[in-house]
Amino acid sequence: MTPRPLLIITALVVVAGALASCTTEKRALPIPLPDTAETSSIYDTNGTQITKLQAEQNRISVPLKQVPASMQNAIVSIEDRRFWEHNGVDPRAIARAVKENNESGQVSQGGSTITQQYVKNALLGDDETLSRKLEEAALSMEIERTYSKERILELYLNTVYFGNGASGIEAAANTYFGVSSNELNLTQAAMLAGIVQSPSLHDPYKHAKNAKQRRDTVLRAMLDEGYISPTTAKQAEAAALGVIPKGQRPGEAAYPAGHFVSEVREWFLDNPEFGTTRAERAELLYGGGLRIYTTIDLNTQAQAEAAVAGHLPNPGFEGDPNDSSHDPDAALVTVEPRTGFVRAMVGGKDYFGPTEYAKVNLAVGGGRPTGSSFKGITLATALQQGITADDRFPSPGQACFSGWCPSGGAGLGGSARLEDCAAFSSNTCFAYLASKVLGPQKIRTMAYDLGISQDKLKERDGSVNATITLGTYNTTVLEMASAYSTFANRGIRVDPVLVTRITKADGSVVFQNQHRQRKVLEPELAFEVSRILTGVITKGTGKNNANIGRPEAGKTGTVELKNGANSDAWFVGYTPDLATAVWVGYSQSTKAPDGRPLRPKDLGSVQGGKVPAQIWASFMTQALVFTPPTPFTKPVPQQPAPTIPEVRRFEPVEPPDIVQMPDIVGRGRDDALARLEELGLKVTSRELEEDPRNEPGEVVNQSPRPGRALTKGADVSIETAPGAQTVPSLLGLSDTEAKAKLKRAGLEVKQVPAAAPTGTVGPNGAPVGPGTVWSQTPGPGDAPPKNKRVEIRVVPQPGKASPTSAPKAPATTAPTGG
Repeated sequence: MTPRPLLIITALVVVAGALASCTTEKRALPIPLPDTAETSSIYDTNGTQITKLQAEQNRISVPLKQVPASMQNAIVSIEDRRFWEHNGVDPRAIARAVKENNESGQVSQGGSTITQQYVKNALLGDDETLSRKLEEAALSMEIERTYSKERILELYLNTVYFGNGASGIEAAANTYFGVSSNELNLTQAAMLAGIVQSPSLHDPYKHAKNAKQRRDTVLRAMLDEGYISPTTAKQAEAAALGVIPKGQRPGEAAYPAGHFVSEVREWFLDNPEFGTTRAERAELLYGGGLRIYTTIDLNTQAQAEAAVAGHLPNPGFEGDPNDSSHDPDAALVTVEPRTGFVRAMVGGKDYFGPTEYAKVNLAVGGGRPTGSSFKGITLATALQQGITADDRFPSPGQACFSGWCPSGGAGLGGSARLEDCAAFSSNTCFAYLASKVLGPQKIRTMAYDLGISQDKLKERDGSVNATITLGTYNTTVLEMASAYSTFANRGIRVDPVLVTRITKADGSVVFQNQHRQRKVLEPELAFEVSRILTGVITKGTGKNNANIGRPEAGKTGTVELKNGANSDAWFVGYTPDLATAVWVGYSQSTKAPDGRPLRPKDLGSVQGGKVPAQIWASFMTQALVFTPPTPFTKPVPQQPAPTIPEVRRFEPVEPPDIVQMPDIVGRGRDDALARLEELGLKVTSRELEEDPRNEPGEVVNQSPRPGRALTKGADVSIETAPGAQTVPSLLGLSDTEAKAKLKRAGLEVKQVPAAAPTGTVGPNGAPVGPGTVWSQTPGPGDAPPKNKRVEIRVVPQPGKASPTSAPKAPATTAPTGG
């Protein structure tokens, strides 16, 4: 059977001639690099410009007259030898491709012209359906009727992808040879033309042999077409590729926070809010003149980079695994707990450095094993399940659980309180918790709730092992900083935020960050996590290096390989104002001559309580120098036992007044405040950002939860939607639903049975039926009346008394039919 791509090509042969004389629906033939395109800029949180964004594909447009004839001839010879003759579709090339593909039994050659390739890249995408191929052919001929051959070749050369992030001939010349496109010689032009067919297969850095063979194929094609002489071809084939070292492209201006800017770029290009395809989003990002305001603070960023460099001045392992002259790599992320704003991100030593992995952001991506720093998440799980800090668990030097035999009891004498297991990081204690008490699934669920990616914490079959508690699964530095920020924010999770606002040059808003949060832990449990993790620094594994002289909490983590070497080390810590995660390790492994992976035999100080904790302390001390120390506060303080002086022996003592926390979520702010104050409670109210899911003035969250016993005078808090409370819409609801909705909002109801006027329909356009609200006073969106009473008019149920004639419709009714 003929493969489908061959059928498509064959069909094109048949219809190509017909298409030339057909009219087709007119559509825009955009030039993707208009002269009026405006560069976008990115700013830090204080409005300081970080950089003007260049395309991730490093795209620069040049006129055709600036491209050497050798480059033009090379691309035409190998990609479309009849380019100067056809009308956009080349039946001869299609027929030749069909013949050669049938002989080889696979699609080894295509028949697309340069014009068709441009149409596919700029307008249509990679869809290989027959209808799309026909559209591609029709549009190619339309473009040929619209533009000159020179203009089409210029458009093609400025948009075609040459690999290694270079789109367009100018970027390719700069990337591979460090020259402008007008300086390319014959051998360089032939190599670039050869890359186009398969940028990955012909990558001169990864597949130099393939690249040279393909270059020589281009030279022979140029010889066949008469563009060069046999002597010139032979001399060019003898030349080396001559590419410059990867990452040493000249003219790339450095700017601060390179890894963060790269992450912002990826966030934008992956966000469908800015366009249906990545190409559309890229066009907007690099040519839309956007002003992108981010959360990064360049002062904080500089402090983070200085803290890392101060402890690891020579990062990046290379060469002999016994060479101790190189420091490990490091990454750092700091998050503001209340907002989720990422204030600093160190993804490596130098985004603009010469190493192959310089632009790899070590703070995001696939992540690394977290070691014992993951125990903070197990601790939160245990507290949520009702376990207390004083509960004791086995903590021997070694223990086995279904074939898993972790060691490391932290010298706690065989058993210890949960609080000490956390402070001194007992592996066996937490392994017992995960295996015998909690189960790994509950820990994984807590990690998900705290923002750890679901794709990371699982085996290939989707299961999860109890080893999760010791941080054996990969997690990113950004995820760990964000997870611990939830503890700092009293159990309220706020997703990490990179960008706060995007505007166009005229000031119109393209994007505005909406504050979104949800409760993962009860505030009192989050406080308990912080109180316990404070012990890591005051008495435990972080005691010597992580103390910054203010209320703080955190957790160390060290990953040890089977050969005894340490591969990764972490410190994740926080104050109420900042949560910061630090990872230290080697980003690249090396290989022995026989191909076995190697790690340095001794990473020395790479332990969570050493260098990562030192980096963390150095950074946090500087980042918080102008921030007054803030304590971790317990949401509902314990009431002291009453002390009554001079009480006679048999005089009864009055117990403190006890009240029960009511359920006020869904009520209006004023009604909720009145109810809580009537109970003698002290209320703190916080207004959230606008969210269409919430009614104006509605109570969205409350702490403590309903039913908790409190003493009068206790502190409670509520979070409300912005705006004043209004009467909700009841139209179209049943009388039962309407009553429940009003009761929930703290409003009373007066129900009046009344037949609806003829033609009245509900919000869904259907006639209102028995038991349905068809009118209300006050109307939806009006302010509640002083007596809190809302009158609803309900179509009577069959058999019940109702007016003999339809009443005059009140002012507020549901929409009526036409």
